[in-house]
Amino acid sequence: MTHPKHLEKIVSAQKRLSRIGITAVIHYNIDLPDNVILLNLNESRNKLNFEVPVCTNDSARELFKTVNLFVLSVSSKKRQALISIEEQKRTIKRTVTYTSLNNRSLDYKFIEKFPIQFGDIDVKFSYQAVTSIETTNSNGNKEYEHTATVVVDVPASSNFFLIGYDEKHMFISMLRKPVRNLKEAYSALMPKGLIGKKNIVRQGEFFFVPATSGEIKMISAHARKHVLESAPLEEDSDHYVKLSYRKTKNSPLYVTGPVKSERHYSFLKTWHRVYRNLEIENQGDNWD
Repeated sequence: MTHPKHLEKIVSAQKRLSRIGITAVIHYNIDLPDNVILLNLNESRNKLNFEVPVCTNDSARELFKTVNLFVLSVSSKKRQALISIEEQKRTIKRTVTYTSLNNRSLDYKFIEKFPIQFGDIDVKFSYQAVTSIETTNSNGNKEYEHTATVVVDVPASSNFFLIGYDEKHMFISMLRKPVRNLKEAYSALMPKGLIGKKNIVRQGEFFFVPATSGEIKMISAHARKHVLESAPLEEDSDHYVKLSYRKTKNSPLYVTGPVKSERHYSFLKTWHRVYRNLEIENQGDNWD
């Protein structure tokens, strides 16, 4: 379902994104809990869905009026774009109930039971019509049912995403800070210590930086004990490397040789230190 008032903005966004072969649609599904707003990105061979965390006590149709999609920058050559999802200031109300053995209600318990999570958004909670009713559970023990109307004031917020194609595969990366164009988006994903360095190899969400002579000597001195063959770059990663070195669990990771995944391939002739990009990892679907 698409609200008519958003049609003009969405058509404008579609025209810009069509330059890189992507269709973006904001929609909602009234069958989903809490009337979640979805942004659907798709192209001919891949389809990616993720949920923008905007929920309200209003109907889905009313909620939809508070969400805007903007295309800030597009590169036809790189087939990538910078978009933002902007959510207007809003107030959310929910009736929340929890049970305990104590007749005193606790505010943090109502927050824990609140059906919507706000991530890093600085929201303000308040409580109305708080009641505590004595009941008896199935075992015959006394307990208390605490109920409150929880009111949440949510400030306006914007989330920024780098989307498009990495080689032949579609990806989306949520950025940690506001940016204005693709150049700033790339810098926002790169760890600060790497900006300006040369000979960096990037594969998907990983950066590989040539090891220093001192690091290579360290690896050589402990190779027999700490070098592994055919290991993933990190737990649950589909990026596998021929040889890897890590002295302790929290030490830097170094790799050399072929680095493979279903979507990427690199060959590192010498030892390289591994860095992960600074995207915000999605709690549900993989950003790619």
